Amino acid sequence: MTTEDNPPLSEEELELEAARILASVEGILDRNQRSYALARKFRRFSTPELVTLYAIIMRRARLKEPRFQDGFRAISDIKRMGKHLGAARLAKMLVFAEEHDRPEVARLIKHTPPAKSLGPEEEIEEDPVLKEMSLGTKRAKARLRDRDMINRLCNDQDPMVIQHLLLNPAVTVREVVKIASKRPTSGAVLWVVYRDLRWVNHYIVKKALINNPYTPTQISLSLLHFLLEQDLEDVVENMLLHEQVREQAVELIEIKRNAALYEKKKPAPPEPPTGDQEKG
Repeated sequence: MTTEDNPPLSEEELELEAARILASVEGILDRNQRSYALARKFRRFSTPELVTLYAIIMRRARLKEPRFQDGFRAISDIKRMGKHLGAARLAKMLVFAEEHDRPEVARLIKHTPPAKSLGPEEEIEEDPVLKEMSLGTKRAKARLRDRDMINRLCNDQDPMVIQHLLLNPAVTVREVVKIASKRPTSGAVLWVVYRDLRWVNHYIVKKALINNPYTPTQISLSLLHFLLEQDLEDVVENMLLHEQVREQAVELIEIKRNAALYEKKKPAPPEPPTGDQEKG
């Protein structure tokens, strides 16, 4: 929004803009369409303003504000945001964030591979029953209420099969955790779990995704602020996870402890006047 006639917006003004923008798109249920709508609104901001907007959304998501938590999930989907906002714009934001002490924004935007990736040396043993099926057949089977087939398909590596499976009313959170925890696995499958609001809203699913070293880094970074302090400590100690994920967990623990310390030191509210004091 910066032009010769319009000076850069202050951080206070950008706080209001962030709240207004997120409120304007929260009624869009389709995640891809919501990302597109956000990107259209973001385009009118300068790169410095947009980096600040991202930082505001991330900070307020950590304060457990639902609208901003949802916004954080949207901006963390770098593939979609890159498509709608433009890879060149994200590249400029990354440079600005790195040069102007916005490490949390830089971490989110930078394409950082997960701690582990599915490579040729890590072949996934295919289920003997599924091995004989075509992709079309597996996708059709994923819609059925067959418990044995559901358990088998939880290990499948086709994102569309998993997408159909997550929509199956017979699937429980237990199966979704199994998919989110599977090692080795592909990042594409884990993105499907992350983008499904019905399932990713379960704490245990978030925790499973974060603690899987095959989970794309952007997913883990966007979910960390949901974790309880003890679970964050477990992330810090988990040497299988990406260094950036563990670093952000350390920062979040410090934020939580400082907030708790502030609450302890905050003066107690004054006692309400007694009846005698009111008469006097």
